[in-house]
Amino acid sequence: MTVTIENVFTDAPAICDEVSAEVQIARKTAYLSVFATSASALYGFTMGLNHSFLQASVSAAKVPVLFLLTLAICTPTLHFIGLLFGSRIRFIHIVLVLLLGISVTCILLGAFAPISLFFLVSGSDYEFLLLMHVAIFAFCGAAGLHSVNRNFIFTKRFAFID
Repeated sequence: MTVTIENVFTDAPAICDEVSAEVQIARKTAYLSVFATSASALYGFTMGLNHSFLQASVSAAKVPVLFLLTLAICTPTLHFIGLLFGSRIRFIHIVLVLLLGISVTCILLGAFAPISLFFLVSGSDYEFLLLMHVAIFAFCGAAGLHSVNRNFIFTKRFAFID
């Protein structure tokens, strides 16, 4: 199965199932990373346009780095705490489930970019835009957490156990 933006939302269990069977893990990881990076960069760009083009460019780089660096820093800790409490899920599978969740979050952020741009162009004040961005990040983050939870439940039931 080729990973597409749509099946990140609709076929996440199938993606997890293929990863548990060790089918094209590197390719799936690359696709998910590209989706997360490009979609979050798009939203970061629209978010930074309120100040200047330079700020938009910096925000376009900063938002993907925020997500992917957080994944890189926190995943080993999560894995070893899981092992401490009896989890037998392999490290690469944890990375993929968390990357799926980050991809869901970032793709949703990218989908909100036109709304962000609309309110920016319509002349909304800074305080409203700030509150709107916080609300959008909160909603997208909650959706990503739901995806992680759902995919970890799937992994416990089916495949990722050694």
